[in-house]
Amino acid sequence: TDQVWEFWVTSKTPDGGFDAIIGNPPWDRLKMQEVEWFAARAPAIAHATRASDRKKLVAGLQAANDPLAADYHRASTTALQAARMANLDVAKGGQFPLLGGGDTNLYSLFVERAHKLVKSTGLVGLLVPSGIAADLGAAPFFKTLSGTGRLAALLDFENRRGAGRAHFFPDVDSRFKFAALIAGAAERKFEAAECGFFLTDTEDAAIAENSFPMKAADFLAVNPNTGTA
Repeated sequence: TDQVWEFWVTSKTPDGGFDAIIGNPPWDRLKMQEVEWFAARAPAIAHATRASDRKKLVAGLQAANDPLAADYHRASTTALQAARMANLDVAKGGQFPLLGGGDTNLYSLFVERAHKLVKSTGLVGLLVPSGIAADLGAAPFFKTLSGTGRLAALLDFENRRGAGRAHFFPDVDSRFKFAALIAGAAERKFEAAECGFFLTDTEDAAIAENSFPMKAADFLAVNPNTGTA
């Protein structure tokens, strides 16, 4: 758009926004993941089977004034502060009232922010873990899409293609599930959402054969309390 953000003088609500937002947000938890962090830096610590053993090894780094200890402290502090900001109550300036609670994953923050940045008739399409449509923590957000007619498509894939073909994401476990989540903004509605689950192929014909329409009333009939899939 010519003017992505155009504010009315008498309103704090932006009039405008992006026509469309598409992307593949990072699928990482904000909470510090010790095993993953140390895997490439200190494999001996990463391979420790118990958290208590890892703590002893980290304490050993600190006692020896190893620079890695300072790096670890900085990374863990940053992760803790980021999680606090994501979980911040709206009354205190929090920006993620629907998806910022609990053990937050970065992708969920991207999803909620994208729907704030798109204009009222815009469209958002993101590739995210399938938990966005099934997890209890994501239910308040997902219901604003599934129960209002804003959901355009929910195409859920397994990270495997079958018939000996390579996984969609080679570095991710084959059992991991992700979805193309396509939804409209507040004023963009659809008669029904195209839904497919456990898909293993991105070809149009394969998706058409294994998908079906679901209306807002269908989602609410299946799970009236949460609106999840």
